[in-house]
Amino acid sequence: MPALLGSLLTALVPTASAAEEAAARVEICPGYTFVSAPEPELQEAEIRMICGFPEAEGTEDEAWTYVPRNQAVAALRAALQQRGYHRPAISESGDGLEIDPGPLTEVAEVEARGAPPGFDVSRRRGVVDELLTPEVLDTLESWSTETLQRLGFPCPRVSSAAGVEERRIVLDIDAGERRPFGPAYVRGAEEPLASQIARFHAFRSDWPYERTATDVTAARLVEEGVVESAQLVPVCAPGETGVIADIVPGAPRLLSLQLAFDTEEYLRLRGRFVRRAFPGDRLTMSEAAALASYRLQQLTASLRWYAAPAPSRSWIEPMLLLRRMDERPFELTTEQFQLSYGIDGVLPGMSWRLRVGPNIAAYQVHDGPGPDHATVLSARVEAEISSHRYILYRAGPQQGWSFDARAILADDGLASDFSARYFELGGVAHVDVFDDYPPSLGLGLRARVATTYTDGDAGELTPDLLHYLGGIADLRGFRRMSLAGGGPGALTRAFFSVEARPDLFTPAWEPLVFADVGALGDGSARLNGPVYWSIGVGLGWNSPLGPFRATLANGWAAGDDEGMQLFVGWGETF
Repeated sequence: MPALLGSLLTALVPTASAAEEAAARVEICPGYTFVSAPEPELQEAEIRMICGFPEAEGTEDEAWTYVPRNQAVAALRAALQQRGYHRPAISESGDGLEIDPGPLTEVAEVEARGAPPGFDVSRRRGVVDELLTPEVLDTLESWSTETLQRLGFPCPRVSSAAGVEERRIVLDIDAGERRPFGPAYVRGAEEPLASQIARFHAFRSDWPYERTATDVTAARLVEEGVVESAQLVPVCAPGETGVIADIVPGAPRLLSLQLAFDTEEYLRLRGRFVRRAFPGDRLTMSEAAALASYRLQQLTASLRWYAAPAPSRSWIEPMLLLRRMDERPFELTTEQFQLSYGIDGVLPGMSWRLRVGPNIAAYQVHDGPGPDHATVLSARVEAEISSHRYILYRAGPQQGWSFDARAILADDGLASDFSARYFELGGVAHVDVFDDYPPSLGLGLRARVATTYTDGDAGELTPDLLHYLGGIADLRGFRRMSLAGGGPGALTRAFFSVEARPDLFTPAWEPLVFADVGALGDGSARLNGPVYWSIGVGLGWNSPLGPFRATLANGWAAGDDEGMQLFVGWGETF
């Protein structure tokens, strides 16, 4: 009796394996069935390449109404390979096909044959233990080509092959020879613009080729509004050297608008208008910009005139500035006019810029320290030097460094209401700790020191010559500019920050941990206690709507807990 009951139940109730097998059968189109789970999700276009498109009958796409069986199988295998299925079992079943995609294949090993010294394929993360797909091969070839060009080989040849059974990718590399940049040829731009491109080169023709310099050149041409887009590629014809600059000139006028938000300045708006012109064989770049937030409203207008023929890199630039600042320690309006002489240049792997000139400014202090009204005639000097890696990766810091210095010199005997000498020096460095890509651990360092010398009291100076700390710019555990050194403002400030950015999530998400330390001084070139500390965590997200970032930090002063500060920001920094 029990045996009879068991037979009855077996006949009436499907077994678990039978139910699973039924559930695994998924028909992608009539007669074409996946017979094992999980079913790869195919895109609509791929399904049409496999199954045909009956609705196309009588249209210009009528050829796709029916897809021959052998063509359907080829398209099906290609679609499965795109997803890491390299050993599918495809069998005919009546008028259709039964498809078992088989196991997924992951990359277990990558070998580089013929690689020159300095090239290490193991630096490229995101390949081993990833699905073996054509996309992974393309990514690896592209990264290898770029890396070889950054090592000084302008025209490498890289190909890849994958062994499915061994789960191994083999790169065949012919690095070619190292050679100089050679002459630069402009394509896509006519005179007089074509001859002006040389003013912005981050290389010299007799220097050894290195791709970062050409990428920096292209970025600078676009950022400064000289052209709409640019790409510099090496000449790879046998026996020839040189670089080709592919230029899209765009309109001579460029208008850009930016919108951002953060918890320090709230809504921030920026508008920028740039116009290029060519008086004779010279270049002028006129610019008008407006910046508005709760804390700062500013209008600037400038005209950069390259007075000497190309490739001269010097210019003369008059600039008019109107600014209103409403910070916690003060409220200040300023009208300034400055006439600058500027020059920039390049060294191997780095670029520098120097700007000097007189500045006349009228100040009105509505609230806070300083005179109600002041007129200041000063000499100003600004200098900056940056590695090309820093310039190239500025939007997403990975490697490189940058240092800047500034000086303002005013004397009450030369049309100024007071005497002051302001000096500032700062820098930033980014380190790829394990020298891999994408960086598994990035380290960022920031430091800045500034001091003001005066013959009188700090309260006689305008607030922009005094020093404050606090906020996202330096000490993230304190409110913006909330630390003034116990007086109207300090005469010296210094801070140092270090932050670690481990790659724990997807490339779009960037966590960080950081520590900031700073101090202020009530005398010139002198720091007093207390020492201010802040330690915190943060998270960045490169969202489809722009970068999002948030930090949460705790501040301490002389051992006393100052509480937590939350910063949230969205949009590009400007």
